[in-house]
Amino acid sequence: MTMPKDTASRTTSRQRPVSCRFCRSRKLRCSRDAPCSNCISRGITCDLEIPVAAPSDADTATKNELLDRIQKLEELVKHVGQTHQQPTPSSDYIPENVSERPQVTAGSLSPQVEPLDRDAAWLESIYDNPNRSTDEFHPEKVLFRVCSVQNLDQAQQTINNNDQFPNSTYSWRRYWMPDLAEAKILLDKFLEEVEPLHHVIYRPSISTLLARVYCNLANQKPLKSGEIILLLSIFASASHSWSHSDCSARGMYSCSMHASKQAAYWMEATEDLIDYAHRTTRVSIEGVQGIVIAMFVLIHVDCFAPRCRHLISTGLLLGRELGLHCIDHPSNAALAHTIQAEMGRRVWWYLVACDWVQATKFNGMSRGVYWTHQRHMMTNEPLNLDDEDLVDGMPLVGRPLSQPTSMSYSLYRIKLATISRHIVDRTPILAVYGGAPSYDVVMDIDTELKQLLDETPPYFNMSTPEIVKTYLLSRSKAASISMQALFFNSIVHGSRCKLHLPFFSRGFKDPEYAASRDICIESARRIIQSEKGVGKTYFCSLTPRGLPVLNPMGLIKSVFMACIVLLMDLCQSQTGPEQYRRRKQWPELLDAFRLLRNARSESDLAAEFLDSMEQVLHRHGLSIPRSCYTQDALPDALPEVPPPEHNAPNPTAMEGVTTGVYNDFSVMTTPSNCPNMANNGFLPQPSEPQTDDFAQMLGQSIGLGNIDWDDIFIGLDNFP
Repeated sequence: MTMPKDTASRTTSRQRPVSCRFCRSRKLRCSRDAPCSNCISRGITCDLEIPVAAPSDADTATKNELLDRIQKLEELVKHVGQTHQQPTPSSDYIPENVSERPQVTAGSLSPQVEPLDRDAAWLESIYDNPNRSTDEFHPEKVLFRVCSVQNLDQAQQTINNNDQFPNSTYSWRRYWMPDLAEAKILLDKFLEEVEPLHHVIYRPSISTLLARVYCNLANQKPLKSGEIILLLSIFASASHSWSHSDCSARGMYSCSMHASKQAAYWMEATEDLIDYAHRTTRVSIEGVQGIVIAMFVLIHVDCFAPRCRHLISTGLLLGRELGLHCIDHPSNAALAHTIQAEMGRRVWWYLVACDWVQATKFNGMSRGVYWTHQRHMMTNEPLNLDDEDLVDGMPLVGRPLSQPTSMSYSLYRIKLATISRHIVDRTPILAVYGGAPSYDVVMDIDTELKQLLDETPPYFNMSTPEIVKTYLLSRSKAASISMQALFFNSIVHGSRCKLHLPFFSRGFKDPEYAASRDICIESARRIIQSEKGVGKTYFCSLTPRGLPVLNPMGLIKSVFMACIVLLMDLCQSQTGPEQYRRRKQWPELLDAFRLLRNARSESDLAAEFLDSMEQVLHRHGLSIPRSCYTQDALPDALPEVPPPEHNAPNPTAMEGVTTGVYNDFSVMTTPSNCPNMANNGFLPQPSEPQTDDFAQMLGQSIGLGNIDWDDIFIGLDNFP
């Protein structure tokens, strides 16, 4: 077989030597011998190949330098890649490293394709995460200054009139921080009395964060947005909860009014910085913690007002950007056992609980809709562990709920929020605006609430000394648990009371709804007992009148609703066998009035509720007892009054009520415009309207039809 001509020629030509350098330069036909005939005839040296010049020392040095630089760049890229994939526990945020690209094993790609795949992944990451590559405020856009709280008003006026910035091309944002000594006082106040009610921060590290921020302020270094948001929210929360006793014990503020004014300034600054940081920086987990704290303050001021709902949605959005919704995804296995991951679980589940609760707690187009679904997240519930028990590399095993920790209340809060989510899931969206749910649904939800109460650990029903003695805890920690118990019990009983309230009045006439009437009355009495008992705890002994330092709106509304339920029950019937039982509720009703009266000076909501109640009582020829306007307490034991016989009123018993121990306290007063009152008690003349008419008039005065009853028990959310 002969080879093709062209192939044979190509093969032969490759084997023959090339022309010499002289023949190629002159384009002569070379004999390709060494030396060739042309070079021999001209007497020159015949060179078949071009000599290769030896590398110079300068070229060698340049190549070595380039090789060193390439090696350093490769090491740097490798280090950055490892840091991005496996951040250290001290990183500022939970990374969002759940891969959206298909997982490909290393051996499935050829050496030529693997670099291209890495480059494509890198370019895709740039496309998916544009801008906001820094977590620091721009020093030429945001200005922070330190000043004593006593001089803040004057300092704000001074900086507004300062000529330092008129010619600046930037729009400056100016914020004032308290000096370091005052910041420490506010932080101590926050950690002692407010932080246990949400507990989303790692307490051992917060003092270090405060020192680092103020060091950067003193050295005029850039400040991280998340850290500033967290500190400002702490300052606002501590100032908002400032009591009269704090003014004398801690100093700093001259009065609680001054503290409230400063709290409003820092609250507004926090909200402003949250919006600005979200647009211009990468907000770290500290920033989301600050959102939770700010949201906690707003809930106790404006309930679920648009400001609060905006913070909830912003917190959920930023939490997802940080990957808080997928902390326990398999791709994040290296981070799951760190302190930072546990903080992320606390923050995420607090936001989720608020989201589930707000779907049932206010009227509007968002009613019956929540934003976080269990199938759209992969983050376990927080562990029942104290901060002192958290270490990097720890096993994900918490203590049983029977043991009190700083997280016990938060975990039961999640259980309560889950019940709230069940209400939404059982109610079709078309039926959300149709009024109260069916009675069968109400009883099913009540069964879940009752089961939750039955599962409540013993320490949620103990006093502070009992907790100290039983669980060998410090007095301050036991006091925090007592305060958490107050919130939990008031909210659960308030939720039951509110759930059955639409059927409360029917229970007096229709035996089918008698259970709702009894549950409302029992829950109202439990609310009063819980609120009254808090004054005996060590936690609230710092306040002059034994009130919770926060005066949270959820607790005040719970007391107000308890007043309504007990008052309606008291006025339902003035004769008969139930009269004896209702007379025993008088001290509890007086306690409820007294709680509202004591909170009046520090809560506009309590003042509004009390004024409305006074107007209704005057309409019915009654008045608020004088004892509610004093700090006197009712006696621990009341004289026994024999029950009436044969469904007839007992005059002796009535005399004992109107002339006995209650007269010692001046329990009732007769208004001058009510001449038809026959006795100094809550019992009106038989001509007075009965339950239905009274409830209608009560609703007209207080606005039962206008008050957002779904918002009254913000507890599931307010329970912070």
